[in-house]
Amino acid sequence: MAKIGYIMVHDQNSTLESDRQWMTQYGCDPIIEEHQNPTNLRPRWRELLKKFDKGDELVIPKLSTVVSTSSDLAYFLDHCRVERVRIIAFRDKIDSNDELFPSMGTKALFDIIAGIPDEIAAIRNNEKHTATLRRIRKYKPGTIVDKRKRDKTIVNLYLAGTPVDEIWKASGFRSRSSVFRVLRSNNIQFNRGHSPEQLAEKQSKSE
Repeated sequence: MAKIGYIMVHDQNSTLESDRQWMTQYGCDPIIEEHQNPTNLRPRWRELLKKFDKGDELVIPKLSTVVSTSSDLAYFLDHCRVERVRIIAFRDKIDSNDELFPSMGTKALFDIIAGIPDEIAAIRNNEKHTATLRRIRKYKPGTIVDKRKRDKTIVNLYLAGTPVDEIWKASGFRSRSSVFRVLRSNNIQFNRGHSPEQLAEKQSKSE
């Protein structure tokens, strides 16, 4: 019996390190990481499905890591049932043996399943915005069109919930505060407690 971890790595995966840590502490060996690609063929995932032995445990962060449609989900669940593979999706608090998360109710499970398409769409949308921002960096700098595209993309990423550090890395700005300058100039309200003003306010309260 093996505990196998699987992580789909993409630009917006802000929980990557904590996911690795959870799997390591749980005893996963191996931990398979597969980078998202435009073709979305996931060869390592497909190979993994063929190699399950009865009694193996598959550990993933979320169901949306491995399925994107209802047909994907049906095939995945049936395959694991036939092969007697235990499924643990720890960020969804799902354990097919009902041991790790016994309080998971039917409503919560249905909500997770119903939300999978939205999660996939959000990831793909963020990936699209990030790729656009990186392409803009390659254009001739200083043009009005490039600046407008860059600023609009930064705003879209922030509103979509992309971590500010990820936006900063993709933007090419020298400082993190430049991202907030763009958001401020577009009248975007900061809502995550990490703007320069919000950080200063937190520091003053702690003193």
